[in-house]
Amino acid sequence: MERIEEIGIRRALGATQFEVMVQFILEALLLSIFGGTLAIISVHGLTQTATTVIIQAPYQFSLRNVALSMGAAVAVGVGSSFLPALKATKIDIIAALRSD
Repeated sequence: MERIEEIGIRRALGATQFEVMVQFILEALLLSIFGGTLAIISVHGLTQTATTVIIQAPYQFSLRNVALSMGAAVAVGVGSSFLPALKATKIDIIAALRSD
């Protein structure tokens, strides 16, 4: 609801409800991918450092775990943005432009 004015302007300029929904979903997808990538890089680095320096234990990087982590990040990000995106498509254009 913080972006109600932006949604109203986009809709007034001809954006369809589908286009507004896709915008929100794509933003959530990009943020999820970015956040998931940062998390994987930081966890890998910290784990490698801890297993090499602190506890001298073997560590093996697993692409399966990377895929599961990215899948979870994307599912949570897109899943949690779906209802707000759906709500944004239902906003009345006139009321959105009048909001402050």
